[in-house]
Amino acid sequence: MGKVITICNNKGGTSKSTTAHTLAVGLHLKGFKVLLIDSDPQCNLSQVSNINTMENFNTIYELMREDKTIGEVIVKTDNYDIIPGSLSIARADSEFTQPPFVANCYYLLKEQLDKVKDAYDFIIIDTPPTLTLITQNCLVASDSVIIPTQADMFCLNGLANIKKQIDVITQRTTNKTLYIEGILITKFSDRTNLNKLLKEKLFEMANMLKTKVYKFAVRESVEVREAQTLKTNILLINPNNNSAVDYMNFIEEFLNDNKKKEVK
Repeated sequence: MGKVITICNNKGGTSKSTTAHTLAVGLHLKGFKVLLIDSDPQCNLSQVSNINTMENFNTIYELMREDKTIGEVIVKTDNYDIIPGSLSIARADSEFTQPPFVANCYYLLKEQLDKVKDAYDFIIIDTPPTLTLITQNCLVASDSVIIPTQADMFCLNGLANIKKQIDVITQRTTNKTLYIEGILITKFSDRTNLNKLLKEKLFEMANMLKTKVYKFAVRESVEVREAQTLKTNILLINPNNNSAVDYMNFIEEFLNDNKKKEVK
């Protein structure tokens, strides 16, 4: 059965979509079958996957409304399968808290993913930078959370909010085992004293949250954005790029952690 992982941070600009996409591509390169889910109304993950979000009506929104089956909304690419995002998902808080959805509003995504979990090794969900109903659906459906974050004070302050949301999910829903897989530092520069200082603070925060900071911070690179403009991924077109090397090291650590959990 596939492991479901939500990429989450309630602050924008932390490379959530980039991390979700690169993790999916990297896992594919290692032989795993991956399903990506774009739950962010900005639809960045769908766009980099070369999906026309303005004309596509087979999306996560139609899936959660049960207007489409999960088989109808999954798009196959060379490196992964994807459930595209939709601008309409921004209406989730107002629409899905009304009849006929309200009684089951936190489980709309989980019920659909349970139908295909056996077909994938990993299911990776990209989320909006808000802790709203759609993000709560993603967390309820997930086994774990990876938090990409920059080494800045505003991002550090937001980590406690994510932990509070996870606690709400484990206390008030049937998902009692949701946990933070780890914190990934992105857009990192080790040439500034500020980043070094905040990195130390981040390790302190990780201890408080009972999780870890991944060993390899992802260095910033303009080539990552260039790859996205070309609707591809840095791992595919320049695997020797600094960011690509850092992401692959992160993926290796992620897989090793999961192997240890399987042994237990």
